Amino acid sequence: SIRNGYGDSENALVHTEQLDGRVLEFSRGGWPNPLKLDRSDIVRVAYELTPDEKANSKNPESEVYNLYRIYWRDADRSLEEPTRKRRIAQGVTGFTSRFMDDKKNWQESWPPLNQAADGEAGLPRAVELELELQGWGKIRRVFRVVAAHGL
Repeated sequence: SIRNGYGDSENALVHTEQLDGRVLEFSRGGWPNPLKLDRSDIVRVAYELTPDEKANSKNPESEVYNLYRIYWRDADRSLEEPTRKRRIAQGVTGFTSRFMDDKKNWQESWPPLNQAADGEAGLPRAVELELELQGWGKIRRVFRVVAAHGL
């Protein structure tokens, strides 16, 4: 978990069910530190969908989005702007995700809705993402969350 710009604690993985705005935000390890600076190797990453105004103006019947990856150099952050925001996909017409809990049941949101409000949600066993792209169709990937449940 991290502390956001207001000093509040946020879960290591947060999912928002919406087609406009941040849909997934999580902390991950592996931030390169070749100079061995005194800093964490944890980075905060978010994925955000924003309407593609150009595509939507040509065809107002269908909603088309751009998918951006955002990251912050410091996981516990102030109210700073993201370190980097980069478009990684365009022509997105759908984005869905599911999360496997400790009992190997799929949850539509994370933290799960049945999670106690005062408890840390922890991490899911796996994350399934499905992205629908114009010209490509649906692309589905399942990611195992090793840090949470071992090898």
